[in-house]
Amino acid sequence: MRRIILLLILFVSLTISAQNNNYNIEEQKLEGYIVELEKLHETMISVKKLETLMAEFEKIPQETLQDREVLETYQSRYDEVFKEMTIEYIDYIKVNPSSMLSLLIAADLFEQIDNAYSYEELLDVLSPELLENEIGTSLIQKNNDRKKTSIGSIAPNFTLDNVNGESVSLSDFRGKYVLIDFWASWCRPCRKENPYLVQAYEKFKDKNFEIIGVSLDNPGGKLNWVNAIEKDELTWIQVSDLKGWQSSAAIEYKVLSIPQNFLIDPDGIIIAKNLRGNELEKVLTRVVCFAQDKN
Repeated sequence: MRRIILLLILFVSLTISAQNNNYNIEEQKLEGYIVELEKLHETMISVKKLETLMAEFEKIPQETLQDREVLETYQSRYDEVFKEMTIEYIDYIKVNPSSMLSLLIAADLFEQIDNAYSYEELLDVLSPELLENEIGTSLIQKNNDRKKTSIGSIAPNFTLDNVNGESVSLSDFRGKYVLIDFWASWCRPCRKENPYLVQAYEKFKDKNFEIIGVSLDNPGGKLNWVNAIEKDELTWIQVSDLKGWQSSAAIEYKVLSIPQNFLIDPDGIIIAKNLRGNELEKVLTRVVCFAQDKN
């Protein structure tokens, strides 16, 4: 049953990816790729680990699931297994560079491998013929666009209004460590991440660190945005043009899902992305404290 769930997840993912990008894949052929995927999963150690973890998680009493530490522990274990799964998928692609399934898996890994230069290395493994079809050319273009906001790149500047209608630019904070946090009042995962941001901000706000929250709330949603800021006790800078996914900053940073964040160093260079839970605090402890010791 759990293997069926895993296959269904990737089948849906591949299908949605194909539809969203207007990839012309016949349904019959796509089903054939899923059969190939099933055979691949039978050989993958990470899939077996994930099945075991899912079975273990299903047996946890409902009241125990209310414990945040328990959930964080399982989330951490899931993340580790998915990292192993990504490595095994990449190994498959390296061995099968001309397989259409390899290209589809590479397309599905686009969000997981969020460093454009690392992803480019993966694309280079694929055969030139695969990269010439519509999926391959689309992935190359998307990845080239993403290089603008990859780790090691200069963070694109943007200017948006805060809750009081005053203009705020990212460039105003050059010389500080800045976390650009894309979120929205309607985004539950974003709201669950906010306590971690509050904790990190309280610890580092006096150590040359700032957060700029960029809300993707929709037109007419200012009240919801402001209420969420107050309820979650977000005391850092908040900006938005209230255009939802059409936010100018979201488009510039190629934000396709939230929560999403970018950590910028004092020189304006992106040094980390998508820091979840306590990861932000750990990274800040390392880079901010190191910078202070250096000075």
